[in-house]
Formats: sequence, structure tokens, C-alpha cells
Amino acid sequence: MIKSFFSLFTLFILFSTVEAQGQPISLDTPVLLGLNGGGIRTFVKYNAFENSESLIQPVAIPYNITTELQFGLVQPVILYNNSGKEIHSGLGSLILFGKYSLLEINGVAKTFRTLLKVKQSFRTGTKSLNPGFTETQISIVSGYITIDYGLYTNLGYSFLSNNFNNFLSYDFGVGLPLLQQSYPPYQFNVYFELNGKYYMDSGKNILLFSPGFQFITSQVFLFETNIQIPLINEFNKLKYSASFGIRYLIF
Repeated sequence: MIKSFFSLFTLFILFSTVEAQGQPISLDTPVLLGLNGGGIRTFVKYNAFENSESLIQPVAIPYNITTELQFGLVQPVILYNNSGKEIHSGLGSLILFGKYSLLEINGVAKTFRTLLKVKQSFRTGTKSLNPGFTETQISIVSGYITIDYGLYTNLGYSFLSNNFNNFLSYDFGVGLPLLQQSYPPYQFNVYFELNGKYYMDSGKNILLFSPGFQFITSQVFLFETNIQIPLINEFNKLKYSASFGIRYLIF
């Protein structure tokens, strides 16, 4: 009975910790919560380039088949302005993805998890916004989450069709809760993230610094915002990106 009580207590503390920590803003999370659980995530992202700008609103819908397997889709809506000369708007390429949990090590108020993610894009949507290629990405997503902090890493490789430049993506994030843990969760988190890409054929790099904030109002609802600032940018002429979004979780 004592062992059973301790196990339930550990799971309760672990669940509270993971919920209050939230999920990284620019990185994937290794946590697949709930059986037959799902959610909706959407945000507005503004990209400012030297000679153009874009506004992207993706809608992501993940759904847990089991506690170890998740499938989902992402459908972006895009507004692109080329220096005021041409303005294009419509749907972007549809993305389907799957996640499978590879490793889970739980302790009292801490957890380490790793999963495999496969993502596939399709050349759908508005013709003028079509990128001219499809993307197949395979990545490893890991995270170590405690009451006091969370550490997250993503490492992936993207295969692009039509002889476009394949690239290696690498990301690292730190999440820090600023309020005392509570259940139901009521938390304000700050994130510091690095998002990088290395293009294989050209040898060019992109490295973005992405600080952000996240406000969790309950078990199922959170707000988040961040800004991405280029530290290294040898591929495009991005000046900065800014985003604001919400997530709604269903269990």
C-alpha cells in the first residue's frame, strides 16, 4: 500500500511539473501527455526581411493514439508582401507528422524523455505561395524537465525534393518557471532558445536567438510569445521574427 501511494504521489508531482513547465515555444516537446488526448495550437508569426515581409498563421492539431504515439497536421495561412510590389495570400503547404516515444525515465518531480519525429510536407495550397519542393524531416526530440527548469534539444535532417538544398537543423532551449508550482497549473515561464540550420550543399548557416514568455492559466490553456534574432545568417536576409499564439489541450 505504501509503495502504491508513493507511486501515485510521484505520478501526480511529475504530471504537475510537466504541465506547469509548459512546452518550448520554437522547439518540439518530447512529452506526449494523456491517453487519447489532443489539442490545438495556433500563433501569428511576423517575418521581417530586408526587401520583403510575411505573416504566417499555422494551425496545428496533434492527437495521441496512445501514450507513446502521436499523429497530427499543420495547415499554415500565409500573407506575403514583396516590398509593396506584390501581395500574395492564401494557404501554405500542408504538413503531416508523427511522433513515437523512444525513452522515458521518470523520477520524483523530474523526467527525461526522447522521441522520434517524422514530418512530411505536401505541395498544396495557393499556387503563388508554393515553395517548389516537398520536405521530409526525421528528427530526435529530447528533454529533461524538473520543477526548477527544463532543458530541450531537437536534432533533425530535412530532405528536400527537386534538387533543393538539404539541411541539418539543431535546436536547444532552456525553460524557467518564475512562479511557485501549483495545481491546477498557474505559471509564468521564460524561455531562452537557439534555433539553427546548416545547409549541406552550400555550407551556409542560420542561427537564431529566441527568447520568449509563456503564461499558463489552467491545465488546458496557455498564451506564449517570442522574438527570433539572427546571430548568424548566411542564407537569407531575415532581420527578425516575432510571434504570439495560444495552445488549447484536450485530454
